[in-house]
Amino acid sequence: MKTIYLCGPMEYAKDMGIAWRREFSKELSKLGYKCIIPNDEEENIKKKYDFSINTKNEDLDKYIEVIREFIALDLDFVKNSDYLICNWEGEVSAGTIHEVGYGYQLNKPCYLVTSKSLQLVPGWFLACFTKCFKSLNELIKFLKEKNSQLPLV
Repeated sequence: MKTIYLCGPMEYAKDMGIAWRREFSKELSKLGYKCIIPNDEEENIKKKYDFSINTKNEDLDKYIEVIREFIALDLDFVKNSDYLICNWEGEVSAGTIHEVGYGYQLNKPCYLVTSKSLQLVPGWFLACFTKCFKSLNELIKFLKEKNSQLPLV
């Protein structure tokens, strides 16, 4: 079974990006893929540190310590995944750009799903993607047409 890391903005995303990850995971699992949802694993780290949305304002050192654990975890997910799928709607996200860049560096197929014009996607970020899609449905159609096997170009 191939593993897909679902990367994308969290800190400044609506609902920390969990809804789209759940939706994508549900659909991709029907095609036989295992999806990694970083939100789930990061919850364990948050509990360990009693981390909340206010930690950044209340204890910056603790905040940085927790974020460094997130970084290590997420980059490990990238390293151990077969593919990356990123959902990006223009949110600010240094982590997402780094994850996709790392996936690109490791020669992992990286797929972007965005309703934004590709001309609005930062160039360095855009260049890391193997293929771009306007919606989850377009991505699913692509995967089905290729017998649900990645990598595809």
